[in-house]
Amino acid sequence: MALRCLFCRCLGRRVPPAPTDHNSGRRHLSKLARDAQFGSFMNDDVEALAALSPAEFEAYYRSIVAPELRDALKACEKDQNNGCGGRPHEGDALVDPVEALLAPRFGAAPGSLGEAVRGHFALDLGTWAFLNHGAFGAVSRPALCAAQAWRALGETQPLRFADRLLLPSLVRSLRALSATLGSAAGARITLLPNATTGLNAVVGAFARRQADRGETPRPVLVLEVGYGAVKKMCERHGLPVVVAPLPLGPGCGGDAVVAAFAAGAEASRPCLAIVDHVTSNSAARMPVAAIARLCAELRLPLLVDGAHGPGQLVDECANLAALGADYYVGNCHKWLCSAKGAAFLAAFGADEGADEGARGDKGLPRLLPPVASHGFNSGGLVSDFLWDGNRDYAALLSLPTALAFRGWLDGATDHAGAHAGAHAGAAQPSPSSPVASHGAAVVAAQAATLEAAWGTEGQPLLAPELTRGLMMRLAALPPHAPAKARAWLASRSGVGGVAQRSWSDAAAVQEWLYRSALIEVPVKAHRGRLFVRLSAHAYSSPHDADRLRDALHWREA
Repeated sequence: MALRCLFCRCLGRRVPPAPTDHNSGRRHLSKLARDAQFGSFMNDDVEALAALSPAEFEAYYRSIVAPELRDALKACEKDQNNGCGGRPHEGDALVDPVEALLAPRFGAAPGSLGEAVRGHFALDLGTWAFLNHGAFGAVSRPALCAAQAWRALGETQPLRFADRLLLPSLVRSLRALSATLGSAAGARITLLPNATTGLNAVVGAFARRQADRGETPRPVLVLEVGYGAVKKMCERHGLPVVVAPLPLGPGCGGDAVVAAFAAGAEASRPCLAIVDHVTSNSAARMPVAAIARLCAELRLPLLVDGAHGPGQLVDECANLAALGADYYVGNCHKWLCSAKGAAFLAAFGADEGADEGARGDKGLPRLLPPVASHGFNSGGLVSDFLWDGNRDYAALLSLPTALAFRGWLDGATDHAGAHAGAHAGAAQPSPSSPVASHGAAVVAAQAATLEAAWGTEGQPLLAPELTRGLMMRLAALPPHAPAKARAWLASRSGVGGVAQRSWSDAAAVQEWLYRSALIEVPVKAHRGRLFVRLSAHAYSSPHDADRLRDALHWREA
């Protein structure tokens, strides 16, 4: 099956131009053009544009913005040297470029996942054993091509793009993402370049409020398995960190995590709690809803680091408000396979600036963008964060294409989760996402195969209830792995690009696998034990781990 894309012929189908009601669009424009609000020439009030009903927004965009977009695309067609390459075709027929960019269609759903869809991702899977989707994701070709098209459009006439196309189109992306997350009600959500920006905004807000009040800084509570960079963010903003330890082992389930969290909160009186939706280093789902209920009882604001949530925990992320957190940040480049540079921040509860009487009477401070520009103080969270100066917004603009392609993949009927064997059967696949089900089944099968070959079965870091059903999983490494890695690195020190350095065991094994066998997989250390963290997506196969199995087979020790 050949996907077609705008300008590089792998995305889009022949679609007649949508009928436009220019009078309707102008009525909406007149309704939205209020006094001196932040926005482009196309719309003066970004907040009001984001709040329109789906039908109103579509009428506005199609009648007011789309004609400008069509003119820009025509100009882009004339320049064969700017990366566009002409109009897209399907056979001998021209595809309407506006529809190809705004409403891509991919044809019938894929018959199966795994190797059958590998051509739709930009990864070099012919060279690498790529077992690390969780690090930075893998952009789909449709999303990448759409991002390149938006980027090229911005260069053909920069003022038209910035003044007339950019902000309404960013709001269009925001609305598409909000619909995916089920966040239209009860949340304020804005787009970001990455989840780290959102984490810093929330941590900075609590630090700033305490400083403004002349209070001694109260700590931020995190779990032992939380993302390491969060501690550095707190340090940057002058807040101490309290780490709640966990009783790691096969008996450490959801109740144990909540109990550890409660003990940490009672002992430290934190100003804010941060918990991962899915932990990065340990590949575990945290009991966020239960922790949120505890935080509500304690009047403790809760920030969920959802870098690994959207696209993986599909059912939970379909209604973010139901989790009960006060803030949620998430990435789109990981499990939704967007271009790099697309993320979001959702804030629940009281409006911005309402210090008291907020959700659960916690007193939530106002969130401020790390970079203030024209949108600051122009009406709300969307305006504050949406425009932070001139930069590349292509990843955000192409987000609707990435979401549409993920929906296309989720139409597959044949995938690993649909007919999982004994090992993968413990994965508890997502009923609403074949992609998530497939990835979970693949990593479950890979981990079982690896541990059986290495003789490391029965050594889980956490209880199965926290790890099953995820597209990420740990597999315990054999004891001889560090010695084998160090011997290889020492034999090639200073040769072939292997630097002379002092290696930790985890870093040595990861570098050896990368250099000697072209295996991309992270190695994690937990209390003196080493694990590989496997992660998989729609393109993955259980056999992708065969090279890793053979590199560390226990019989070679």
